[in-house]
Amino acid sequence: MQNDTRPIEIRLREAQELGEWVSTLLGSIAIVNEHMSGNWANQEADKGRASVQKRQEPRLPFKQEGWLPHGLACGQLLNLHQMLEVYALEYIAIGSAIQSIKDTFGVDAALEGTVPESVLTIVTRALANILGRGREVKLAVSVNIADKAFRNYRESPPSYRQVGEDIQCLERALRSELETRRFFFVPPERANYYSDEGFTFLDLPENDGLADKLTPLRPAIKSFPSITNELREAGNCFAFDRPTACVFHLARVMEAALKVTAKEIGVEYTTDWGRCFRDIEKQGEQSDPFFREAVAYMRSFKNVWRNPTMHIERSFSEQEAEHIFNAVQAFMEHLATRLTE
Repeated sequence: MQNDTRPIEIRLREAQELGEWVSTLLGSIAIVNEHMSGNWANQEADKGRASVQKRQEPRLPFKQEGWLPHGLACGQLLNLHQMLEVYALEYIAIGSAIQSIKDTFGVDAALEGTVPESVLTIVTRALANILGRGREVKLAVSVNIADKAFRNYRESPPSYRQVGEDIQCLERALRSELETRRFFFVPPERANYYSDEGFTFLDLPENDGLADKLTPLRPAIKSFPSITNELREAGNCFAFDRPTACVFHLARVMEAALKVTAKEIGVEYTTDWGRCFRDIEKQGEQSDPFFREAVAYMRSFKNVWRNPTMHIERSFSEQEAEHIFNAVQAFMEHLATRLTE
């Protein structure tokens, strides 16, 4: 099965159209039920009022302040299933509720007269659904419009014209608010570079949020704990299509390697890489091939990748960043076989 690469707006629109079709079908069934049971409308009105009351009860605090529901946090990567489960269903439900008012019961601004009680019950039930779902996804403006209409309709029966105008206003607000919801698509081949916020490597438990791509670096992370955040940022920058930023964080990983290597050789570390290498050269050629090769590799990294990254001389492509990522990974794994912070 191929991945659906179409814009999210098109996929969301198709999902909403499906919701509208389901709503029409359910609306038709509801009309039949209304004729079959005189108590049906009252029962649905009670459900709507209970839904509103339940939604207004204090909720558990979110993981982070904002409009994200269900304990999600900004900076958290969602797969398509989670997006559909958490977001699309809420939006489809809101769209379906609006459509049920517009189509199933024939609400139109051109109609005259007061909405009868049987139809008004369905309208208020749909508004109650919009209120609950809208609060779930933090659609403040849409919720405010729906809440105002809900309260007005309970105080006095509205006209068809008023309901039609309110629904049009609600649709415009919903469309505007949806345009403020932005999602960054991460291709599957880059998603395995992404690590969740706040993961810890103290005990290196399974499912600690570490990216799949970084899993081979666990021994290096144990030996060099200071590179933890830099590796995470390097992977996340690569996942979010920021290859030059990825290389920047990889250079900081290599700085940790230089610091430890200089200490082992007996040279005082300085953030001036050039000076640090000159001090190492003053000691003469290293007799241990391990240190001789490590110094040569880090000097090459400095000249080819680190220096251009720290200035504006060069930007890196995705392919170049991936190549550098793999090179740094292999080097840190090798260094961890003998050195530690």
